[in-house]
Amino acid sequence: MPTDIEVSYAAVRGTPTLPSGRPVLTWGTHPEHGTGWTLWHLVDPTSESAEVADYFIPGDLPDIDLVVRSAQAYLDHRRSR
Repeated sequence: MPTDIEVSYAAVRGTPTLPSGRPVLTWGTHPEHGTGWTLWHLVDPTSESAEVADYFIPGDLPDIDLVVRSAQAYLDHRRSR
C-alpha cells in the first residue's frame, strides 16, 4: 500500500480515482459530516477489484499538516490490523 498521500484542494463530486492506489485527501463538504477533509483509500489494496472507502477528518484548510498526520495515523492503524 502506498504510504504517501495526495492532497487535492479541488472539489470532488463522487468518489475520486486513486492514482496507482495512492490515498487522496480532498477538501470540501462530506455528505454526512459537513465541511472538512475526506481521506479516500482502498479497503484492500492487494485486491484487483479493491473498493474505495472514505474517512472524514474535521478541519479547515489551514489545518492541512495536522490532517495529513491524522490521515497517515489512520492508514497506519488499518495496516496493522
